[in-house]
Amino acid sequence: MNTDPKNLARRLSEPEETPEPPKDLADRIRADIPDVLPRPALPNAGEDSGAPRWRIAAVLVAAVLAGSLTWWVSQEVPMAPESVSEQEAAAAGTRAKTEAATEMVDEPSQIAPEAVQPIQEGEVQRGREEAALPADSEAARQPAPDPTPDPVPTPGAPPEVSAEVGEQRAERMGRLEELKRRARQPSQRDAEGAASEPGSAPRDQPARGDSQDLPEADFSFADAPTPPPVHREPRREVPPPPSSPASVAPPGRAQPAPQENASIALEDRAYRSLEKERRQLETELRALEEGRSDRKRRLAEPELARAQPVEPRVAPAPSTGGTAEPNGHPHGDMFFQHSGVNPFLDPAEDARSTFSLDVDRASFTLLRSYLDQGYRPPRDAVRVEEIVNALDAAGDPPTDRALHWSVEAAPTPFTQGPDYRLVRFHMASRPVVDRPAAALTLLVDVSGSMAQGGRIELVRRSFRLLLDRLQPGDRVALVTFGRRAQVVLEPTADLDRVRAALARLSPSGSTHAAAGLEAAYDLALRHLRPGAINRVILASDGVANTGETDGEALLERLAAGVEAGIELTALGFGMGNYNDILLEKLADDGDGNYAYIDTLDEAEEVLGTQLGATLLTVAEDARVQVEFEPALVDRYRLLGYENRDLPDRDFRNTASDGGEIGAGHRVTALYEIKLRPEAFESTDAFAALRFRYRDPSSREWIEQELPLTARDLAPSWRAASPEFRQAALAAELAEILRGSYWARESSLAEVARRAHALATERPGNAQAAELARLTARAAGL
Repeated sequence: MNTDPKNLARRLSEPEETPEPPKDLADRIRADIPDVLPRPALPNAGEDSGAPRWRIAAVLVAAVLAGSLTWWVSQEVPMAPESVSEQEAAAAGTRAKTEAATEMVDEPSQIAPEAVQPIQEGEVQRGREEAALPADSEAARQPAPDPTPDPVPTPGAPPEVSAEVGEQRAERMGRLEELKRRARQPSQRDAEGAASEPGSAPRDQPARGDSQDLPEADFSFADAPTPPPVHREPRREVPPPPSSPASVAPPGRAQPAPQENASIALEDRAYRSLEKERRQLETELRALEEGRSDRKRRLAEPELARAQPVEPRVAPAPSTGGTAEPNGHPHGDMFFQHSGVNPFLDPAEDARSTFSLDVDRASFTLLRSYLDQGYRPPRDAVRVEEIVNALDAAGDPPTDRALHWSVEAAPTPFTQGPDYRLVRFHMASRPVVDRPAAALTLLVDVSGSMAQGGRIELVRRSFRLLLDRLQPGDRVALVTFGRRAQVVLEPTADLDRVRAALARLSPSGSTHAAAGLEAAYDLALRHLRPGAINRVILASDGVANTGETDGEALLERLAAGVEAGIELTALGFGMGNYNDILLEKLADDGDGNYAYIDTLDEAEEVLGTQLGATLLTVAEDARVQVEFEPALVDRYRLLGYENRDLPDRDFRNTASDGGEIGAGHRVTALYEIKLRPEAFESTDAFAALRFRYRDPSSREWIEQELPLTARDLAPSWRAASPEFRQAALAAELAEILRGSYWARESSLAEVARRAHALATERPGNAQAAELARLTARAAGL
């Protein structure tokens, strides 16, 4: 470059020869800056540096234009220049607010699971921003404020405001010291749990704070994600928070580090799981110890008809794994079979209704168990005839004959119209006076599922009740089955040996029900006692999962024992992982009965009070046929007995299978009929019931007939007998709970109100009181 002064003067005086600047501002900057930056700084203002002055001016202009270009690219609004004093004052104010917010980070707290991840992301983002700041910047030297600091008293605030903030802070600090003290002292509950519970934490594990006196809350961290570690220097050393739910920080308080919350979440989850398991075991043990008096206490409740909302009980541990049953069900793996709902029929097309009798009560006990736990029972679990028979067992037994039938009809608040009537056929059998000796084979399921919910212990205690009621001439054998069958005891009259063998039972393995039934029937056949009661009593949850699992196929293999007169009683145990279908089928095809045992009270009812009905059969293959007169009856419908339906031609077929009636049993059949106007004035029978059964002693078939005429019609609901009204209310309860189309306009509240009135009318009647209590609980749901 030519720096001659003469040339410079000439160029300045001749502007037309001056080269034009680049059109692009960036090109101009690139053209000037490389020639200037490498040059050394000017020695002093008075010396000639040799650099052209116009280039120095161009550099200054370029610097200004470069700043303008930077603003234009970033589209940022330039801040107005401030004086040095104003900048220092702003910086001082920022530092004061930051230090005041940082000082508030005194109280450790526990954050909710949903807050862990957002806080962690905020920490990471703030770390990135701090890393991007220059090391010597003022912002880098300042501690980062908490994302949600407590409100800081502003300068110039009234003295009372500052004093209030100081009192709040002192209160929090005092609470913090108290929680720290509790966290350092192991609670009595932790010490007892570590000493008594299997799988609990060792004694030298750091103890958690005792929260027995703190508010109860559910802080489950099962679904909270474990945050990745954040490599960042902590601002202040914060101790880990205690496990008490009372230490949850409200919005605006300082939060602990995410890693600390993840550790607390895992510890809290394990601790609460052990605590829940301990409480559940204590509840089950208490239920077993108090089971015998529980039902009597329930029957004594004075306010039977108040449909108060029922607080659901804690359901047993899930039977399908995990932490909850699928589809919101209270109990998993409960197997029931829906048999439909009987429709109205026209007598002109089908005048006969035929079915076998049923004296089972398992459906009633299952319904009661669901309602007592605060749940509505599954529709398929409700069988109308079993509910009615369990709640219509009152009345004087017959004395002049083995079986006695009665009939009654009346209008009800639940029938379809003014011409409709509800008909009740009721049969009672004479109780046993001197029963023959019994040869009993106890068949006990000892598979792994029987360990759930104390089932095997309830089996032991139920069979002890049975052994206490046996006579000196009775003999008892014991067979068990799990993955295989085992004959534990041959038939013996030494009942103490049976009690000792029952006490040694331990459940494990799969359920080979077919092997167990074969072993029990083979043993009963080898020791068959003619003239005695030969019966197999099965105690199981019915979940056969090894070998043959179909009820009909199982009984086909046991046909020889059934033909020889060996009857089967099926006793069901357990809620969750329970097969009602199999147990009912075994009892029906095994010429026996089926009951569900949920408490010792129910065991006392089945194996104590009704032991004669459970063991001694007074009517075999019993069946009923009702024939309606088409000229007097417009339509009819049988309530229940859907799974007991028989073809009309099998009523007198000796090869067809019917039901078995025990000594002291009561059986009810209900029909809803629509009468024609002529029926109210006619003296002829508009229906006739025929009952047919085989006598167990003589092996002869006996048939009885009972007509129904207008004289048997009560004029109103109030004029009907209490037994009739009780059966009608029990049937309506079952119809509503199973979702019957014919009960779509009925109300559980109305049923509960009428049941309460009936219980008041019949003081001391256990069935009436139980009906009122159950209808009130159902209405409360």
